[in-house]
Amino acid sequence: MQVQQPILATLRRDLPTLSELVTSNQDKSRQALGKLICIKFKFLNAKGRPRISGCMKALYVLEEEGHVSLPKPQAA
Repeated sequence: MQVQQPILATLRRDLPTLSELVTSNQDKSRQALGKLICIKFKFLNAKGRPRISGCMKALYVLEEEGHVSLPKPQAA
């Protein structure tokens, strides 16, 4: 999981803001929440698109550590 290390470090530094975003957006899908967090924290690739994959990996790590509680996966 090397790709998301800078993302993970940034999110760890601002856990209160991250926690507030996650808590206030429990109605969104995990993907939509990841995109919102990417935009808020400016995790963008060279083309200006959100780095959703790296952001989601970091969010899963933070969830495993007990820092956030992601929305339940939505049924397909």
